[in-house]
Amino acid sequence: MTEIKTTYFITGDITLDNYIRLGTRRFSDSPKLNTGTSTVKIKGGAYLIHDFLSGYTQPGNIHFGHDRKLFGKLPQQNNSYAALSPYEEGKAEIWRISQQFGFGNYRGQFVYPGNNKLESKNSYDVVIIDDGGMDFSSHINKNQWPAIESLYRKDGRTKGTELVIFKKSGDLGKGELWKEFLNASHEGKINLLTIIPVNDIRKQDARISSRISWEQSALDLVYELETNIRLADLKKSKYLVIPFGSSGAVTIVRKADGSFEYKLIFDPRCLESEWEESKKGTVIGIMSCFTAALAANLDINKPNKDYKLENGIILGLAAIRGFFETGYINSPGGIQLPVRLITKAAKDHLLSYSSSFIPAAKNVQDYPDKKWTILLDNYQDTDNSRSFSLFPLARNIVINGLHALNNVPSLRLRKLFTVDRNEIEGLRNIKKLLEYYVIQKDFKNPLSIAVFGLPGSGKSFGVKEIAKGVMGHEVPILDFNLSQFSGPSDLIGAFHQVRDEVLKGNIPVVFLDEFDSQKYEYLQYLLAPMQDGTFQEGQLTHTIGRCVMVFAGATSYKMETFGIFDKVKESEKAEDFKLKKGPDFVSRIHGYINIPGPNPSIVQQPDGTWVTDPDDVCYPIRRALFIRQILGLKEMDHLEIDWGLLNALLKVKKYKHGARSLTNLLKNLKENSGGRKIQRSHLPGNSILNLYLDDLNDFFECMNENQSYSENVYLIAPAIHQVWMNMAKTKNPAYVAEFEILPVFIKASNIEAAIRIPKVLGKAGLKVVQAADKGIMKKEEYLEFIVRNDNKILNILSEEEHRLWKEFYEHNDWHYGPKRDDYKKIHNCLVGYHDPLLGEEERDKDRDQVKRYWDFLDRVGFGIVRE
Repeated sequence: MTEIKTTYFITGDITLDNYIRLGTRRFSDSPKLNTGTSTVKIKGGAYLIHDFLSGYTQPGNIHFGHDRKLFGKLPQQNNSYAALSPYEEGKAEIWRISQQFGFGNYRGQFVYPGNNKLESKNSYDVVIIDDGGMDFSSHINKNQWPAIESLYRKDGRTKGTELVIFKKSGDLGKGELWKEFLNASHEGKINLLTIIPVNDIRKQDARISSRISWEQSALDLVYELETNIRLADLKKSKYLVIPFGSSGAVTIVRKADGSFEYKLIFDPRCLESEWEESKKGTVIGIMSCFTAALAANLDINKPNKDYKLENGIILGLAAIRGFFETGYINSPGGIQLPVRLITKAAKDHLLSYSSSFIPAAKNVQDYPDKKWTILLDNYQDTDNSRSFSLFPLARNIVINGLHALNNVPSLRLRKLFTVDRNEIEGLRNIKKLLEYYVIQKDFKNPLSIAVFGLPGSGKSFGVKEIAKGVMGHEVPILDFNLSQFSGPSDLIGAFHQVRDEVLKGNIPVVFLDEFDSQKYEYLQYLLAPMQDGTFQEGQLTHTIGRCVMVFAGATSYKMETFGIFDKVKESEKAEDFKLKKGPDFVSRIHGYINIPGPNPSIVQQPDGTWVTDPDDVCYPIRRALFIRQILGLKEMDHLEIDWGLLNALLKVKKYKHGARSLTNLLKNLKENSGGRKIQRSHLPGNSILNLYLDDLNDFFECMNENQSYSENVYLIAPAIHQVWMNMAKTKNPAYVAEFEILPVFIKASNIEAAIRIPKVLGKAGLKVVQAADKGIMKKEEYLEFIVRNDNKILNILSEEEHRLWKEFYEHNDWHYGPKRDDYKKIHNCLVGYHDPLLGEEERDKDRDQVKRYWDFLDRVGFGIVRE
């Protein structure tokens, strides 16, 4: 790691952490080779930041504000106690805290002895203050505070302090020093960066959701900061960092014009504290570890770029994970902090994180229910008024694997994988209910969950995967379809089967499919089992016991519309629903989930009809994930498939029976392809396709979307060859010729270059159409579109252009060599796009090729439009 020469001053609350190392040598005559129980003391509080910071810089760059002798004089209230135990992880033995005992008895406020102010003559780049909610920030210790005037930003002649980092925990309303620093920051006298863990924000009567979705937690936090009077002062800090364990953090930056910029840095695979809880035991001082890593990795020389705060936060989050992975060092001299090991272990986690700006709401009251998703933010045009499509991303997922989704929040539950925010939130809510139900032994009655979705949406799959994940793979699952029952009496036999499993000591999961069939006939007979956990058989009342009842709907596609009828047109249905105890049934539901499935979601119109939901733009991603799952592809597997066929699978308007139809079609294709590239010739006959597809013509139109273009690639290929002759610095004499007399392979290479244009453009949500079609981009519009955002789209398209070119050459038995030799089929560019061996000059050729797409297409009467 590059040596950091920034200078630091650290002060604040200090503690003495007393660790009991649990051992096995219990008696005086026990074998001496066994390790007995022992104790060790480690300087804590602000000194922990000092210790962690020493892993990034030389000791001479760090100054600690307190006399170290003071640690031996601390009162009991400044002493913490914890027990350490070894945990086996792989082949390693990791020491972590197995039990925390808290702090000693409180004996009144502690006044730090002496006078330890930061004098103005001592100039430090960064001052770090640890306010642990104890006594340092109280006015009684004012003689220990850094003189705030000495921290004011100076003019160009004196250096001054560039940044003050205030690590705050405990009661946010306490601490005179804390308030002074907030006011100085608000007045622009200091650059203040405040770090507060999210749980301390929650203690201020703040409703911030946990482990539902990153989007909801972030929006909840911003809403509280905007509306909660107890949090109003926090926004006086120029920078505010709120960590969510090691999995993420929200940053708030106060701009020069008084506006605020909110950003979420997050691990797409884990929500708050999930990663830490996957480890046995815990550690003390994760926020000190985070603060030190953040401070050490800020770029103090770039205040105009907010010191590259995001980089510092990512390193801070990774450091927490490094701390957990290494635990404490158990040496002959006792327990020690593994400072250097933590910095090394943190490097393995740096690529775990992504980031996204949290959007501003026109009305602050919109935040709690705002339908923002990071997935759409990542792929939406910077001009939000433009439409956008996720079909390019969906194609990439199907062909190249799930790594295309590494930068968006996701949820994996055994075989289930989703990136749809609504589905993630619904599934996580159900998971929370199941986890709570399993733990709470006093909850004697059944847990009732409702699942809604279109026919064939896979309503049972997600809940079953959650149940197996929470309750174990062997959890008994009982399925009953109420539409097949001859009457309510059949429920008695079903409940007896459930009761039998309960008597075995199990908590079965009971699927009651199409519970709302037969005109809601069964609802009234489900009330007693749901409410009291009992059912009636003649004169006998039987107790069911603890089980999970999952009610899968058949007539309603969403919980929000279940039992909702038009008061005028459907008054009879509404009355019948009440008579059959529909409202009572709904009141007994503990939780629900709407499953979207592979077809676009539908919404109910005021007249009662159902239409496609225009806001559901995520269905191509659901289809892509479904395709990979049914074909049995692993996360990084590459799929060979006809581009037009894939286009049809992703774009067709509707599968007749949802997931069941798509499953049958994919299994048919897989069997017919025999493990080779899946092609349109592997499709079954039209009579079979009609079983799977709602509109066969729509499917074929999607599959042949670029057919007219394909018929003209032989006209584009000569133009591509001509550009090469004009641009190439080194030319093979055999190739400097008219297109028609080129060698066969070189001619084929140019034809392939023409064929792949629609595929490359598809990566950016663009497609090729006849020039007479509406919405055709002008040349300047196309070029402006691909170079926006620092050439972001151009680089994506260029990388795809190079990848497909490389794929074509390798398919024809060419391979890499440092010097090109066409006779031996050796090419010096057959490396990855980002490989240093390729060189910037060669990448420029790919970029130039992409820029000329418009010209190539225009020559043969085609143009480019947004999908």
